[in-house]
Amino acid sequence: MYEKFTDLARKVLSFANKEANQRGCRLIETEHILLGLIKIGEGIAFCVIKNMIGDLLKIEEKINLITRIAPDTEVSARLLQAPSAQKVVDYAIQEARKLGHNYIGTEHILLGLLCEEKGVAACVLKDFGLSVETVRKEIINFLEKTEPEVKSRVKEKNSQPTVKAKYKGIEVKKENGTSFGQFIDSLNKADANGWQEIVMVTTNRTSFFAVLRRPD
Repeated sequence: MYEKFTDLARKVLSFANKEANQRGCRLIETEHILLGLIKIGEGIAFCVIKNMIGDLLKIEEKINLITRIAPDTEVSARLLQAPSAQKVVDYAIQEARKLGHNYIGTEHILLGLLCEEKGVAACVLKDFGLSVETVRKEIINFLEKTEPEVKSRVKEKNSQPTVKAKYKGIEVKKENGTSFGQFIDSLNKADANGWQEIVMVTTNRTSFFAVLRRPD
């Protein structure tokens, strides 16, 4: 199920597990996934939430008011997902398909949280005025703005070669016979060369495109 999840999306789920453990919970709930999205500090979902809400500390404060924290409870290091959290993952996959994406990123997880209306995360986000429709629109706008901007930066000649670029765009034409799996493999090779974070992966009829980030 998780083979198409980006590195950042998997990192969010790892953060969610950590949050659940720190709060003494026996299962990973939707609010833990939301905390993972905002505490990761990067990715499309993080940017979208920050743009729409502003102060991300308000989200954690809201969650703390709704949920009980029991740090003294003994729990296992690796927790199972609650049924609501499992639904979030399923919704995320569905949202990726709706957007025509062949990967699952943090933005799809955010949409999944909103789709699971009975979860604490959806209640918190809706209290701040977020909805599936408004967030989906914001994500589409973000992707449309980011892709050409990154491509143009990649094409520019660097007038200061001693400064390393923070972002890198990779485009592979499908006419060359490249499969999605092979494209992901090429990203992993780029990852080994210092581009350690996959920010975005998208595709259209003719090409695969990804944005990689070099850590500061």
